[in-house]
Amino acid sequence: MYETARPAVNTLARATSVNPALRPLRRRFRHYPCYHPAMLRLCLGFLAAAGVSAAAVRARALTPGGAAAATAVGGIIIGLGGPGPAALLLLFFATSSFLSGSETRDMISAKGKRRDARQVVANGGVPALAAALGTIPVLQPPAAAAIAGSLAAVTSDTWSSEIGRRAQSRALHVRTRRSVPAGTSGGVTPAGTLGGIAGSLIIALADARITGNARRVLPVLMGGLAGNAIDTILGATVQEVRACPSCGILTEQRVHRPCGAETSVCGGVAGFDNDLVNLGAAVGGALVAVSLAR
Repeated sequence: MYETARPAVNTLARATSVNPALRPLRRRFRHYPCYHPAMLRLCLGFLAAAGVSAAAVRARALTPGGAAAATAVGGIIIGLGGPGPAALLLLFFATSSFLSGSETRDMISAKGKRRDARQVVANGGVPALAAALGTIPVLQPPAAAAIAGSLAAVTSDTWSSEIGRRAQSRALHVRTRRSVPAGTSGGVTPAGTLGGIAGSLIIALADARITGNARRVLPVLMGGLAGNAIDTILGATVQEVRACPSCGILTEQRVHRPCGAETSVCGGVAGFDNDLVNLGAAVGGALVAVSLAR
């Protein structure tokens, strides 16, 4: 099911083989690092990622720190992964930003619409690492599956959370089996579940369309759903839960936005926040996609 990697083409070298007049140019620049095609693609990837990040800051989708992290993560994915992973990354970011809604979404979520550096690394760190490992020819096929699987996982999780948060019905906590407000970590709603399936499916179909490999739809889809399930389980068991002493509401916020009171940890593992949960989901999605794509 894996596809054989194509060797990188040195555009300048090929041009000089066709036009002998360009050979002096080739001799002049052959010792420069940017002469290597991989380095050239990486530089162009960073430039493209910086442009998209700057636009996202203006659109209030990223904080300045988030833009710096997105430039690094996106540059690696675009420059080393190629146009396919870059398209999947943009699809995730565009749809997630659209669904995120207003700046202050509710009384539970720790962060608003604008993604910071930790969020960017949590969602994009795994595909960036896979893109870097994919530069090793023998690792390129599983790396491609890992990129798609991890992005399917974080897309599924984001769609599930945002759509479920807007549902009128309350959520069911998977550990306690009690009714909790929509948006609570570890809680599931019918609308959120369908949203998670749709988010994973759109990445799987886009990956198949881009690569022409329809056999990878199921591995990527299952990787996305597995990552979403891992996110829910971690959110229900080990993610830290904080309580507002003023409002008496359970939240993820260190300072409760509605009242300004400082919250305290009352459950879960202290320091294991939603960003680490998202990172675990991305890792799980990548591993499942790679194992099923063999």
